Amino acid sequence: MAETKVESGCYKFLCKHSIPKFYKKKTQSVPLPEEKLASGGPNSRKTTRSSTSLHGHPIDPNDRRDLPTVVNIPVMALGVEPRLKELETYLNDPRAHIIGISGPAGVGKTTLMKAFNNTFGSSNHSLFDVVIFASASLGSDVGRLQVAMAKRLGLPWQESVRKERRAARISLALEKKRYLLMLDDIWSSLDLDEVGIPLPDDGNKCKVLFTTRYEQICRDMGASLTIKVDPMEPEVAWQLFQGFAGEAASSPEIMDVARDVACECDGLPLGLMTVGRSMATVTSREEWIEGLAMLKQSKEEFQQGKHKNFPGMEPVLFHFDYSHKRLASKELRDCIAYCSLFPKNHSIKKKELVSYWLGEGLLDDSGGTDRACRQAEDYMEELKAMGMLKDGDKPDLEVMMHDILRELILDIKKNEFLVQEGIGLTNVSKVQNTAEAEKLSLMYNYIDDLGGVASSPKLKTLIVKQNVHLKKLADDSFKAATALRLVDFSYTGMKAIPIGIDRLVQLRHLDLSFTKIKSLPKEIGELVNLMQLLLEGTNKLSVIHENVISKLSKLVVLNMNGSYGDWEVEDTAGGVKRGGVSIEDLECLKRLSDLGITICNTMAWERFLRSHTLSKCTGLLTLKGCRDMSSVRLSSNLENLREVTISDCISLKELKIGGSGEEADEGTWQLSRLEVLRLKALYQAEILWFGAITPNCLPMLRKLDISFCHRLKDISWILLLEHVEHINIDTCKQMEEMIGGKRGVHVPNHLPRLKTLALRNLPKLKSLCDHPLSVPSLEYIKVLQCPQMTLPHLTGGSIPGVIHGEKEWWNTLDRKTSAQEFSSFWFFQVAE
Repeated sequence: MAETKVESGCYKFLCKHSIPKFYKKKTQSVPLPEEKLASGGPNSRKTTRSSTSLHGHPIDPNDRRDLPTVVNIPVMALGVEPRLKELETYLNDPRAHIIGISGPAGVGKTTLMKAFNNTFGSSNHSLFDVVIFASASLGSDVGRLQVAMAKRLGLPWQESVRKERRAARISLALEKKRYLLMLDDIWSSLDLDEVGIPLPDDGNKCKVLFTTRYEQICRDMGASLTIKVDPMEPEVAWQLFQGFAGEAASSPEIMDVARDVACECDGLPLGLMTVGRSMATVTSREEWIEGLAMLKQSKEEFQQGKHKNFPGMEPVLFHFDYSHKRLASKELRDCIAYCSLFPKNHSIKKKELVSYWLGEGLLDDSGGTDRACRQAEDYMEELKAMGMLKDGDKPDLEVMMHDILRELILDIKKNEFLVQEGIGLTNVSKVQNTAEAEKLSLMYNYIDDLGGVASSPKLKTLIVKQNVHLKKLADDSFKAATALRLVDFSYTGMKAIPIGIDRLVQLRHLDLSFTKIKSLPKEIGELVNLMQLLLEGTNKLSVIHENVISKLSKLVVLNMNGSYGDWEVEDTAGGVKRGGVSIEDLECLKRLSDLGITICNTMAWERFLRSHTLSKCTGLLTLKGCRDMSSVRLSSNLENLREVTISDCISLKELKIGGSGEEADEGTWQLSRLEVLRLKALYQAEILWFGAITPNCLPMLRKLDISFCHRLKDISWILLLEHVEHINIDTCKQMEEMIGGKRGVHVPNHLPRLKTLALRNLPKLKSLCDHPLSVPSLEYIKVLQCPQMTLPHLTGGSIPGVIHGEKEWWNTLDRKTSAQEFSSFWFFQVAE
């Protein structure tokens, strides 16, 4: 195994803002001592070591000479491009099958790996059939890695399937493919065969590239080549620090102190970024001196072993400790600390985080949810700028906490936070110190009985979401929990709300989403401080006692989407027809600014539309089972609508979408926030557009789901909706062409953001489009029970994708007439 030692660079994508051009200088290469090779581990094999010139020139694959043990690679200190070229050089060498990148935490390994992964998405790269990137930060977590592999390969995924069966599926999908697998942050040796990954060799020409903090892991993984990334040289580190700390660091009266601050970061890019950004707003010499003293103190504490739970991470931990202490406000510190309640490396939904922050009182609720959401976005951006948060799996919708910072905060908050998430916990009695905790996170476990943990007088936050075995709580579960402000029982098996819940007089946030509760007891009405009541997906909820909701005068968020929908309507005499909760009860909630509602009768729908207050604040809407409803109109009056589901309205003839009057004529109508549109079992309905359709009418629509709409012949209008990412069409008997019919002359055959397309049970469907369809982002197509459909003519793709379908359909296709590029960028997987 050959080792290549390189200096750490400053990568321009570490932050949003480019580093000034005058910092972009080359560093001098430094002679490095030779080190002895070692090999072994589960993936080891006999290999010929890769070779390169001493000056980093391209490798000659025909040169069978042994590689020098250590090679100097001249790199550009500020900019990742030269290092990417070096990695590509190694990938082109047939002798380097498994390549390890090692170096201390914070040196820039992950940044380099992600940048290299992005090069495959931005260009037509023909070297590999499929490229897979996965974070392996949970050690040798085979299941997690299999999930990432299956998702990228478009394979069906079922939790009940044994990992050996999953491995067989992955292996079958990859056996004839030339793959590149990139694994980031390996903590322990990983057996690729156990995951289902065919080992790379001279025959399949596949590659595995991984990063790790430990050089021994490279040996255990049988790496053909190890690239060592070392901290930056002092002058280069200073240049990087200046780019993050801003102009003040370069001013004559501050520069000497700023240099000392940069020096304390020990040449680690992550530390230079984190500390630099935390000092970016500091303009006085006195504050810089104070900051330097704080940094030295934090560093000394870690060097002396104050925090003993982080072996190998001490060099970078104190940077986060320092930056955390320097956060501008207590609210920001509390907000980032809250993220540590989630699992390690968990991609957190932004809307979920906003909901928690609002429930805890960390956001200003005086201006409703819009104002709180803007404030939360500002907080997230500030925390990203400080390097404490980063983009999640879906950058627009999710964020992720830096794993090093999470461990640090949990250590700092060990007397307040008790986090036991995702550890397979079944019995809460085994958890120690629950009586002392202020915030208790037990999410993603198998708990069936909470015992007395919810009754602690110190407890302020209780998160038990995703515990499906938890079905019942004793009525005295909250007997002493007078301080509870936030309770989350979502995605549990709960069937009833304990009567003793009325003791939670301080409760601001109650989440019962996707539980099996059948009634909302009158005790809920006693929660006078409740601001958020979340009941989404509680489709068994059939009883809401009278005056329960109307008494919750402080409610700001009420989500009953996919929940109770049999609302009463007052008659002309002012009485209620049968007794029970009514639309008028909702109008009593004067502070309500975000409503999710389900409506299951026509009278309630008509009454709802007459309420300007409710129409304006509705974000989530489900119309279901309105059997006598013949027409529905979605207009720009529903200005805050984000998701709409219309289903099982068997008499519906018309679904009207659009504006009225001048806005319809001029095409200026908008449902500007609508992201998801679901139409199900509207057997007789036609979609009628009122007014011209332009990209500005539905500018945020990203998901379209249509099923059992038998009068629908095409969805050609989808070409005008540029943000659509996911389309699902199921059992529409009259559809012959997805995009066809009459279209405007200037409408391009282009869906720039479409990622997934699912077509099922469309007996008359013959083609996707009557012209070549440009889909540069498309990754996955599912075709089931569409016997007449021909091979789609798709263009613009640069990333290999998957077609998932029936073998019989695939074998009957005439692929000889297909465009050559189709077979180059798509491969077929048989549906099971």
